[in-house]
Amino acid sequence: MDQVGYTDDIVEDGNSFYENSMIKAKTVADYIKSGDFLGLNVITGGESCLINYLTGGAISHAAIAIRLEGKLNVLESTDGGIRLMAWDDFIQDCIETNHTLMWFPLSEENSKKFDTEKAYEWIKPRLGLPYGMKAYAVPAFDSTSNKTLPEYMSVEVITMAVDILEQFGLKDAVDAFEETVNVRLGTKDLNMEGLGYELTKRNLVYEEVLAWPELDEYIYSNGENWVCSALVIKVYQEAGVLPRTI
Repeated sequence: MDQVGYTDDIVEDGNSFYENSMIKAKTVADYIKSGDFLGLNVITGGESCLINYLTGGAISHAAIAIRLEGKLNVLESTDGGIRLMAWDDFIQDCIETNHTLMWFPLSEENSKKFDTEKAYEWIKPRLGLPYGMKAYAVPAFDSTSNKTLPEYMSVEVITMAVDILEQFGLKDAVDAFEETVNVRLGTKDLNMEGLGYELTKRNLVYEEVLAWPELDEYIYSNGENWVCSALVIKVYQEAGVLPRTI
């Protein structure tokens, strides 16, 4: 395992920091195989810390190495959508965005299982799809017993906030929340009031519905929605490393 752009590379000259990181990244690249996991973090806080808190994980972004015709690329789902970047471009982006990169090689057994052709066959038609924003908030509600939200951010408070957002005309945020619940219930175009009624009929509450795992068959108005970690897991399934049902 290695880390690119870690604290031992920090020197006074910014150009030297960039050059040292790139040299280290190019050296490591020779050893990275298709299917190796790449974890990223921003140690300065912000959104990265929020993701760590809500998911309970040690990293805030997931990516996966894919070698095509001998060249190392990185597949990820970001705010720019699902993309496959050349390794050098990916490293440059990590440096510019202040990300710490951690490399976790597959075991020898799983590396042999990883079928790059099958993985790329699944990846190719999905390149350019938007980031899975509709499913983005779901990890915050991944369990009804092991609560990830502080008391003052209960689901009831959040649903009240959605109502307030709607009154202030922030429709995009409201639409995303409503669609997430509609997709899980198998309903269509129900607003907050309609969803509340539907939940009552089924003897459900928002917390339960949002805790349901995201399924591959969930299709939103903008198509398939893949957050970074779900994308990586799906590639492992398509490549034969993980079973299709976990």
